[in-house]
Amino acid sequence: MRSAYNDVQVMNSSKFAVLCLTGVLIAQEPAPPPIRVTVTLVQIDAVVTDRQGKHVANLTADDFEVLENNKPRKISAFSYVSGNGEEDKAAAPARRQPGQTLREQDVRRTIAFAVDDLRMTAVSLQDTRLALRKFVNTQMREGDVVAIVATSGNLGSLQRFTSEKRLLLTAIDRIQTNIANDAVNVGDTLVPDDSTVANLLNRRFSYGTMGAIRILIEGMRQLPGGRKAVVLFSDGLQLRDVPGKKAVLNVDDARKVTDQANRSAVVIYSIDARGLVNTALNATDDVTFMPQESVTQALTDRMARFRQVRDGLSFLSGETGGLTMFDQNDLSLGVAKALEDQAGYYLLGFPRDADAKPTDPMRRLTVRLKNNKSGLKIRYRHSFSGSGPAAEEPKAVTPAARLLQALHSPFAAQDIELQLTPSFVLDDMDRPAIRGLVHLSGKNLEFGEPDAEGYRMATLYIVAMTEAEQAASIDRSFKIRVLADAVAKVRENGFVYTFEQALKSGGPHYLRVAVLDGGSMGVGSASRYVDVPDWPAPPSTVFCSGMSMAKGDPRQAGSADEASAALRQFRRGEPFSYGLTVYHSRPGLTGEARLLRDGKPVWTGSPYALAAGPRVPFGGVLTLGASTSEGPYTMEVRILEGGKPVASQSIEFLLR
Repeated sequence: MRSAYNDVQVMNSSKFAVLCLTGVLIAQEPAPPPIRVTVTLVQIDAVVTDRQGKHVANLTADDFEVLENNKPRKISAFSYVSGNGEEDKAAAPARRQPGQTLREQDVRRTIAFAVDDLRMTAVSLQDTRLALRKFVNTQMREGDVVAIVATSGNLGSLQRFTSEKRLLLTAIDRIQTNIANDAVNVGDTLVPDDSTVANLLNRRFSYGTMGAIRILIEGMRQLPGGRKAVVLFSDGLQLRDVPGKKAVLNVDDARKVTDQANRSAVVIYSIDARGLVNTALNATDDVTFMPQESVTQALTDRMARFRQVRDGLSFLSGETGGLTMFDQNDLSLGVAKALEDQAGYYLLGFPRDADAKPTDPMRRLTVRLKNNKSGLKIRYRHSFSGSGPAAEEPKAVTPAARLLQALHSPFAAQDIELQLTPSFVLDDMDRPAIRGLVHLSGKNLEFGEPDAEGYRMATLYIVAMTEAEQAASIDRSFKIRVLADAVAKVRENGFVYTFEQALKSGGPHYLRVAVLDGGSMGVGSASRYVDVPDWPAPPSTVFCSGMSMAKGDPRQAGSADEASAALRQFRRGEPFSYGLTVYHSRPGLTGEARLLRDGKPVWTGSPYALAAGPRVPFGGVLTLGASTSEGPYTMEVRILEGGKPVASQSIEFLLR
């Protein structure tokens, strides 16, 4: 860790493990007051649409009636919640600065896409990937926190809520076809596979899907949002009994999922990924030796199976107040309909029974419209927990728990302001590594009393973790000693912590950093996506390190500014530099820098011939004049061979 001030001293301790960190911090932990939650109101979210499927937003409490277990309940709270459709610009979340993690109060939509890859065919998965890419590239908005989850669990650490588009796109690319899917009967074959193996696989995959969705919904329970969404892509879930056979999935099993969703304020939208299915005879059906009566019966049975495997999807959506989308070959239209449905809803409330107990069963709800002469349709949750959350014994939240919770949360902890700038490099032993710059604000740090030498001390704990195929983590504590009369300067300008961590593999890495102030117990966190080339890389593969930026001209003595490299914020009329290292450079390569705004080039530099060598630097200095618009930009460097890009790297920055 470095500081720009001579009157600031930094003392790093030795590296320690997360388990040891927990023990160290518990001894310092003051017992905070317990947090209790009491719920006295049952709240139901309901969507009302007209015959054209458009939202109706002008109803009053007198237009509704609510029944609990068939008993009328008086509506004591009523409102219409809007804001997920065409948002008012004044209410829209501010655009984040480069390196900032989404704050919880800026979340507008919480969406999880569940891909039932345990059961889906290769064609369905391909169509699903196309729909998900379209969402990320064109439909995802500022303020969205999103997860893409495969029911097989094959996405590993990529299955997390994030606002980073690159991480989501990487997860989409990793979705693979399950090779056993051909043995799963989803109603497409003329004569189904009745073998014991096929039936066992069908049942196993159905329960695996339900289990994965339940875990996903439970994880969403603590996330913000009054109407969180799970969009499920599947080739169907059989729910009804087949004559003479045991049901693959019964209603009680499915209701466990919908009850969990209703407790967690989650709405399920189901999309049949098979699109428009032809149940008539097709080229793959061999009816050469089948009598006409048998062919007719087989087609009838096929239609029955086709409808049965849709029942599970319809049940999940219907019980949670969502929609089921069938017969759409363009699955992105189903995604758009689910997003549109999140645009607004009514919130109805009635008093909870005073004698409700945590052991009470889920209660059935009925919500109706009075005098519904216009043919309006209403969707709502069909059950709710009859009691509030079970009372828990007060638990002291240890600083270690706060630190690790911040590390794993998709939102930024904000007690301590920090900004993270990571980049990929090759270390001195030619191993892939992540080099990180963490700018910490000094505003909320707690400094002790001056010691005999006039220094005041603050103790900080930092944990960083990067996940890919294998995880690596760094855990350190450090102390800063600041002369008493320089504390104000540190509070105003902050300081930069630097680290470098060797990686075990290439591929996508999601770097997360959390810092805890040992004095105030405040926590700050940030996360960034780092794309690391596949490793080991053949000598013929050209690739780039991460890009760095800083104020000033590095060719001038004394111009280095590590704080600006961590913050990446520059002023118009002042020079700033950019640079990276090209690995495995060869004759005939040129480097080209481009400045992008909203993904479109606004400036392109002249190509520069690169030298050949294992590590070749490339960079430059820019000054953007007063006529240049303020706001976020992207600096991109492309390595060209014969006019075609063979490698590239980019970094975001803010122009003020």
